Amino acid sequence: LDFFTTLAGYVHWQLTGHKVLGVGDASGMFPIDSTTGGYDAAMLQKFNTMAAAKGYAVDLNALLPEVLPAGADAGTLTEAGARLLDPTGNLQAGIPLCPPEGDAGTGMAATNSVAPRTGNVSAGTSIFAMVVLEKALSKV
Repeated sequence: LDFFTTLAGYVHWQLTGHKVLGVGDASGMFPIDSTTGGYDAAMLQKFNTMAAAKGYAVDLNALLPEVLPAGADAGTLTEAGARLLDPTGNLQAGIPLCPPEGDAGTGMAATNSVAPRTGNVSAGTSIFAMVVLEKALSKV
């Protein structure tokens, strides 16, 4: 196993060569520490320790994509990526790309549900609500 990611992360990797995710998509893979903006270091250590106890020498952090905030530089379209999108060669490489996100996080931005005490309901293949809390959950 070299790395794992989401569908959005895989497409982004194919287009740019960068193994990154937006924080919303990344939070669906592993818990995020809201103070650092990265994966929760204590939980990563706990996972690695538990895996080692079962005989697996793994560094989960090395397998996860880099977490990027919205608006961060997430790479540019490579020549190979441009050919995937446009085999005719009209699309040029070099276009900047944003961090890839899933539809739920994108829907939060699209409905301006980004401030505490706001949220939205998504009804598609599944139905769920996403809300922005005033403070972190005390426990899950």
